[in-house]
This record gives sequence, structure tokens and C-alpha cells, in this order.
Amino acid sequence: MIRTENARESRRSVSRNVWIAVGLVAFVAVDILLVALALGWGRDVPQTADWQASSEISPPAEDHSEDIVDEPQSPPEPDEAQTAPRLLSVVSETVAWRSEGGACEERAEIELTIDGGETWGAAYPAADGLGRPLWLSGADYTAVQAAIASGDDCSAYGVRTYDSGATWTREDQVIENSVFIDPRDSSVMVWSGERIQGPCNSFTQVAVTGGVASAVCQDGSLWNLDSQNRSWDETGIDAVVAVSGSDGRRVAALESAECDGLALVEFGNESVQPISCVANQPGETTAVDLQGETLWVWAGDQVSVSASLGRDLNS
Repeated sequence: MIRTENARESRRSVSRNVWIAVGLVAFVAVDILLVALALGWGRDVPQTADWQASSEISPPAEDHSEDIVDEPQSPPEPDEAQTAPRLLSVVSETVAWRSEGGACEERAEIELTIDGGETWGAAYPAADGLGRPLWLSGADYTAVQAAIASGDDCSAYGVRTYDSGATWTREDQVIENSVFIDPRDSSVMVWSGERIQGPCNSFTQVAVTGGVASAVCQDGSLWNLDSQNRSWDETGIDAVVAVSGSDGRRVAALESAECDGLALVEFGNESVQPISCVANQPGETTAVDLQGETLWVWAGDQVSVSASLGRDLNS
């Protein structure tokens, strides 16, 4: 009887222990769940791949509009070849230098005479690289300096010779000493290296003396530019074909009904003084140059020389 009671008591004790253990396990499980919720487990956090994707810059949307293709542009038409004027540089009654006018990219001879224009000789036959002279200034029969245009772009540079053209040296200082029509734009005069816009669309000849530049326009009008005020003044002389100056005196050759050829006049700021007439055929190219009282006229193929400012050149 006693053993039976003890067995029953033992079974009750085991049963209580089981329930206590189950309760403890349940309590611990609930605590773990509450802690997990407090720490945020189970929230939707970005996956690594998704976060990397969100940090990339999306490429721009593809443009499905029609591509606009520029039509090929035609190359600009080349400018008409500019031409340099006929040039004459007088040293004395017997010595002078000259050059024929023409396109600047073509080579032209510089010629020398020592017999008053009866005969002429090429002064740089060995210098094939030289181009078209734009300006000449002779010192004597051995020395002359020239502004030269060369190449397709008609770029200008200076040259000198001291041995009648046997050898030439390139000297940029020559450009600073010269006056010429810009071979790339005939409406511009280059004076001592400075480009000066003219009063007309195209010059045909320019000359400087006494700080005043005189320029002939293609329409035959004659203009003066003072180095001080830098403004062009029209002289009122028309039909001019050539101009020159020396020691402050200026001379022009012009077409005139009063001459069977060309009229030579001396002009100032407000005066025009007739000198004489010189033979010339219509349309022939003309150049004049004055040195002191010595005046040379190169009209067509004819060269005329006067020691008295052209007064003895009547024809």
C-alpha cells in the first residue's frame, strides 16, 4: 500500500516537471520573438544587387527622332587673282628700275636701265623664287629694295640687292619702308606695314611723299591721305591712270581731251597745274615716277625722260 502511494506521488512530480519545462521553453521562445521584433529582423531591407542598381545613373533614353545630316558644303569660290600695278623707280636721268604689273602669284622680272631707258636688263634672273613686285625703291644702279608678293596667298615680304641683282637678301624691314596695294584686297593700302582701308572698292596705284599718300581708284578718281589726320580727301581730279611724288611734290598722268595721249599735271591740296602732254594709246598701262625735277613716263612700250618735271615732253 505504501509502495502504491509512492509511485503515484512520483508520477505527479514528473508531470509537474514536464509542464514546468514546457512553460519555461514557451516563455523563452516568446522573449526571443519579442527581442527579434525589437531589433528589426524581418524588415524589408534592400538586397545588395538592388542597392547597386539604384546607385547607377540610368543611360539617357534613346532618341528615335530622325537624324539630321548636314548636306556637304561646296568649297568657296576662289577670289579673282589680284594684280600688282606697273612699277617704276627713278634714280637719275639715266638710271631707273621697273617691273611689269600682273597677278601676284606669277613671277615678274625687276629690270634695270643705265642708259635712260634705251635698254633694260633683268636684275634677278637667278632668283626664281621671287614673285610679283608690289613696290620698288632704287638708290643707285647697284641697290634697290622691293616688296614682293608670292605664293597662292599673295603674302608680302621684303628683299634687297646691293649688286645690281646678282644676289638678293630677304629683309622684313623693307615692308616698314614701303607703300603698296594689298595684293589680297585691292581696296586696302599698306603703308609702313599698316593696312589702311581706302575710299573706293579698288586701288590701281599709290605713292607717298611729304607724309601724304596719293591713291588712284579704279574709277580714275584721285585721293590724298595725310599721315596726321588719317582721313581721305578727294582731289577732284578724274580719269587718272598713274601718280608719283618726290620731295613733297606730286604728279599725275590722266586722260584728257586736251592731249593726244595723256596729260601730266602737278597737283597739291587745292591746286592743279598742267605740265605737258605725253604720247599714249588708249588702254595702255602707264607708270610715272618723279625724282627731284627728273620725271620718267612709261606708257605702253614707250619710255620718256624729262629733266624739267616733264615740261619738255610735249607730243
